Amino acid sequence: MKEWLRYLQGEPLGVAYSSDGWIMPLTNSDVAWMCKALAGESSGVLGPPSDAVAWAMIQYAYARRHDTWDRRGGGWTLRPPHSLTEILLFYCQPINPYWRNRGTTAQIQRRNRFATMSPGACERECPGLIRHVLRIFRGQVSSEPYTGLVEFMARGTGESRHGPDHVEIGGNWFWKSFGSGSWERGRVQVSAPAGVSASKILVPVVLQLAAGATVAWGPKALLVAAGLPFIPP
Repeated sequence: MKEWLRYLQGEPLGVAYSSDGWIMPLTNSDVAWMCKALAGESSGVLGPPSDAVAWAMIQYAYARRHDTWDRRGGGWTLRPPHSLTEILLFYCQPINPYWRNRGTTAQIQRRNRFATMSPGACERECPGLIRHVLRIFRGQVSSEPYTGLVEFMARGTGESRHGPDHVEIGGNWFWKSFGSGSWERGRVQVSAPAGVSASKILVPVVLQLAAGATVAWGPKALLVAAGLPFIPP
């Protein structure tokens, strides 16, 4: 229950960190966008297909932690310190704002479906994905099998850009770059934050629905009112 209250309150659910001092809080926004990204990039398949994408994005954030760059003429610039949500929107084509209105009609429809997917729709299409992302952000999914992976593209693409040295996981090809080939295991990790007081956790969560007057109190009522799935911890 604590994880869901923190998710709804916007408190950090975990922290990504490195052995050399880098830290990136993981928040409710990151949960929502990671779920959308995984639904698009790995079809929300639990286990290695989604874990590899999630860890590649967390490690990409670390690898580019000092960088400032523009997104393919999209009119927006990323400057450190980056949030994971920014990295996901920058990198993942299914949710990237630049690509959302480019491509064939089918591609545009597909990208907009993922970018606007509600948590409820995500749970219906990819059962268990939200809970799994919460597990990743709570440090309960090991990064070791994916150490150093920071780039990925769909199977059969990307060799001209990244070279032939890739690993295939769940229909995507993954590469090590930005010097990550020399990373020791455990260079980048995720851990749950220190516990917060019960009084803070039990503060009622209030949601003003965009449609108007309804205000729901408490996690289950709030989730139902917002059309979100209630998944008991």
